Amino acid sequence: MFLSRSSHNKIVALYEARLKDAALRLADVEGERDFYRKAWLERLGLSFLIPKPAEVTAISPSAPVTAPDELTQRKTFKLDRSEWTVDDVQFYEDYWAGPKLKEGVPREELEYWYYQTYGSRLPMGAFLDSAYPVS
Repeated sequence: MFLSRSSHNKIVALYEARLKDAALRLADVEGERDFYRKAWLERLGLSFLIPKPAEVTAISPSAPVTAPDELTQRKTFKLDRSEWTVDDVQFYEDYWAGPKLKEGVPREELEYWYYQTYGSRLPMGAFLDSAYPVS
């Protein structure tokens, strides 16, 4: 469907008028919000100056951000075991730690490689799901 130039210009003018009206309503609501915020802060005995965008200064960190190398991460990584049950610990030892130690993976890297493989999943669920996949 094609629009004539005059119809197009009318539609554009209509939307520009609606946009201008919406901007005015937004400014009115922001002014009202600031008025009531200031009144409540005064009533509570608080003074909190809200900086204008021009008053906000961007800062950059003075020290460079460094991340440990992969070997250090593998040796120092610890799993969050706060939700693990006794069964989860047993499954972890029987179905993850035991076979990986036999493969020659160092004990201090076992948790790192578990997380890389299964994420934060509980061992019992992870190993049962892989043993009995739903198809």
